[in-house]
Amino acid sequence: MAEKNHPKQPVHYGEWPSPITAQMVANAATSHSQIQALSDAIYWVETLPEENNRCVIVCQRLNQGQPSGEPDILTPAEFNVRSQVHEYGGGAYLVAHTQESKAVYFCNFADQRVYKQNLKGGAPTPLTPEGPYRYADFCIDSKRQRLFAVRENFTRVEKHLSQYPENEIVIIDTETGDTDVLIKGADFFSNPRISPNGKKLCWLCWNHPQMPWDGTECWVAELNEEGIPISGAKAAGSSEESVFQPQWSPDNVLHFVSDKNGWWNLYRRVDSQDAEALYTMEAEFGRPQWVFGQSCYDFDGSNKGNIVCCFNQAGYWRLAKLEPGNDPGAENPYKLLCYKDTFADIGYLKTSGDQCVFVAAFADKAAEILLVNVDSQKPAALKKASPLPMSSGYLSSPQGLTFTTTDGSEVHGFYYPPTNKDHPTPANHPPAIIKSHGGPSSATSSALDFSLQFWTSRGFAVFDINYRGSTGFGRTFREKLKGGWGKVDVEDCIAAAEYLVSIEKADKNRLIIRGSSAGGYTTLSALTFSNTFKAGASYYGISDIKALAEDCHKFESHYVQNLLGPLPEQEALYFERSPLHFPEQLSCPVIFFQGAKDHVVPRNQARKMVSVLKEKQLPVAYVEFEQEAHGFRLTANIIQALENELYFYRRVLNLKNLERLKKVEIYNLAAITD
Repeated sequence: MAEKNHPKQPVHYGEWPSPITAQMVANAATSHSQIQALSDAIYWVETLPEENNRCVIVCQRLNQGQPSGEPDILTPAEFNVRSQVHEYGGGAYLVAHTQESKAVYFCNFADQRVYKQNLKGGAPTPLTPEGPYRYADFCIDSKRQRLFAVRENFTRVEKHLSQYPENEIVIIDTETGDTDVLIKGADFFSNPRISPNGKKLCWLCWNHPQMPWDGTECWVAELNEEGIPISGAKAAGSSEESVFQPQWSPDNVLHFVSDKNGWWNLYRRVDSQDAEALYTMEAEFGRPQWVFGQSCYDFDGSNKGNIVCCFNQAGYWRLAKLEPGNDPGAENPYKLLCYKDTFADIGYLKTSGDQCVFVAAFADKAAEILLVNVDSQKPAALKKASPLPMSSGYLSSPQGLTFTTTDGSEVHGFYYPPTNKDHPTPANHPPAIIKSHGGPSSATSSALDFSLQFWTSRGFAVFDINYRGSTGFGRTFREKLKGGWGKVDVEDCIAAAEYLVSIEKADKNRLIIRGSSAGGYTTLSALTFSNTFKAGASYYGISDIKALAEDCHKFESHYVQNLLGPLPEQEALYFERSPLHFPEQLSCPVIFFQGAKDHVVPRNQARKMVSVLKEKQLPVAYVEFEQEAHGFRLTANIIQALENELYFYRRVLNLKNLERLKKVEIYNLAAITD
């Protein structure tokens, strides 16, 4: 008798085997950043997952404006192009073409010295001497053969005279390495930029307790023949105005991005006149300055005053061109001409002749470096997206969702439904993961993220939320976090979970929350101060706000004060918002991941929380990586963390383990399995 064909029985949500492995996630961790565009070549920094995310400089040569040959890695194997200024780095190199030489200057991660590499050949040689210094954000003064740079000077820290380093703008002789302090006095500096005629220098500075997205000042100084500032004056900014990316036009006019009207829009300032908005709109032409070297606009080569730019509206990015010449009396002196497509993200935009180059992120493929003629709208990929390592049938497409939160605000996020072509959709609702981004003054996007697809391809829904306080939605929305951190972000994550349940996109009995750094704090707070979630994962998250405020690196040492007020005046609020002090309110399993060398959120934060949960006999797991700092870079650790987290969820939610995973010890698991 012939065997009957029975329909395939659905496998439960959360149990689906998937070809998107943790190894694949680690291998897909390649990032591209810090683009520099010259007439004959485009340069960028690229991470190499196969080398534990070592950062290298890549060069794509151009011939008549078009790519010529394959990109070349310029950085020898023993070097890692990565700065540690502000701990987060960025702005780690500069390619400089002068009359005497073509060279690249870069900061090497291991010793934080500046190295010089001749582009005509030869190994990099150290330019700056050994010492307690870190460098970033370089600018070349071609006329005088020197570099401007931001430097963190730890001399006073080593002598136990200060808790924090001194931040300075220095000049470095490109031949001898002799270094002199040019500007100091503020708590922080960035963006030292010399005008094309060599007569002026601009820079950004800010002081505690402001973060750069809260308030910065843009200063301009006249330079004498030796290139030394002889006068200086504030050109824009204040403690309540965030200025971003000051830059000189080819005709020596200062341009910058400012949120003085509530949104990061483009301005220019001619001599001592008041700053003029080029085009006012409810969109963000800037982004939070967590790292150096970011760029959202540049001047094209037409000599017509055109500006190529990008902006963010409601989580989606557009490429555009600003052209002068609107009718007299028009509200905006420039016209905005938008590129046809939208992107999940646009970063590090630069121009080369009549073209622009940028890192473009997409929802359905890996990021690319695109070279685009904005007029003809014809893109060419300098760095093409790597082919998908599996069928697109395993990819979940983001769905933009908006819901109303507790104060009536509209909150945006991206919902990713469970997707796997090998498995029929069960009739019930899926377990859902609320993902809270870090920062907290940061944002998520719809860019393809294999670490997110790792979950959706196994039958978990994911909602990636831009809670109140996220950037990209104007200053008013961003400042809702002030006084509200640990409250409004938590309320929004809870509201997001409840919204998914209400529209039948999530199982109310299998809600999970996960996050890293500040997102880990939101995760722990949501697990402690509500009963909404059934499990959670904290990656180097904060559990004690006061401890963080008292033991944090300089860049963020007043961040908590800015969000919640100063100590000791607000000590009661710090206590109320710290999950560590309310373990009796936590009643679900949690897994913690931590780097032993983390100086942003020290490991004692996680260790204390785990100890308390063990005492309470709650299921808990703790994974500490000896060689990791804030954010995991070693391939083996990325793999272990993901597999441990999946194993943890399946055990505590009583789901079957149909894959070989790295197991993790779960303390007190019997508390929920007996």
